[in-house]
Amino acid sequence: MIFFGQRSEIKCKVINHALSNLEHGVSLDKVVFELNHDLDNYLLSHNFKLTPELTKLEVSLNENPDKWRNAGLTGSI
Repeated sequence: MIFFGQRSEIKCKVINHALSNLEHGVSLDKVVFELNHDLDNYLLSHNFKLTPELTKLEVSLNENPDKWRNAGLTGSI
């Protein structure tokens, strides 16, 4: 889980955390789940307001969950 500090750091922390997990062999399903969890935590701690970048990330993750099935470090992520 990521604890959020400055707004400008949020996007980088979320993405870097996800990439680090992928590099360490964490399953893609778990990485996507944790990204959603981190976004939910951010929403709770920031009066349910996402930055535009995090809104795009959330929409992409929830839009079509199966599109991430074949993605990975060498795929489309």
